[in-house]
Formats: sequence, C-alpha cells, structure tokens
Amino acid sequence: MIKIGFSNKFTRTIFYEVFTEPSRLAIIEKLNSPLFNQIKSGVGFTSYKIFIRTKTQQNTIYFVKQQETVIIVGYQLGKSDFLDGRKDSHFDTLFYILTQMDESERTNKF
Repeated sequence: MIKIGFSNKFTRTIFYEVFTEPSRLAIIEKLNSPLFNQIKSGVGFTSYKIFIRTKTQQNTIYFVKQQETVIIVGYQLGKSDFLDGRKDSHFDTLFYILTQMDESERTNKF
C-alpha cells in the first residue's frame, strides 16, 4: 500500500474536509492500482493527475511520486482554478465550500 502525503495543510484540508468518503476511497484505490506503481519517482517536479468523477462534476487530483510516497500537490474541483493554497483566492474558494454549500450539494460535487 502506498503512503499518501500532502504538499501543505491546504491540500490536506481539502482531502479530508471537502471530499466525501467514497471519493477519498476512490482516490486511494486509483493511487494503489498497478498502473500507478509503474510510475517512476521523478528527480524533478513531474506531476501526474488522476480524475475522480462524481454525480455532477469531474475533480482532478495532481500528485508527485517520491519513492514509496505520493505527495498530493493540488486539485481542480470542477471548473475551478488549480487549487494549491498559494493564493488568497484559493482560501476564498475553500471558505465558500465549507461555509456556504450545504451537505447535499457537497456530497453531489465532491
């Protein structure tokens, strides 16, 4: 089983607070698939991506592989920008998701 890490607290918060349990399990399942075990650890910053399809939108997870660890570096939730926690607008998007969306809407999207 591969170990999952995060590039910062922002990416960790999105993974655990925004994504639903079925989406998290789908991400872990895809990262543990034999296809991703063939990806070699890069010397540079080579990021890969996986797609998780929910009822209403497609979410993209960007990651880097380092030895036996996968580091999640960012997300694209639906048609949003690449969210990695380096801009104030990324925190505004996270704040909106956590405070303004009701639970059923979050379940359908994430």
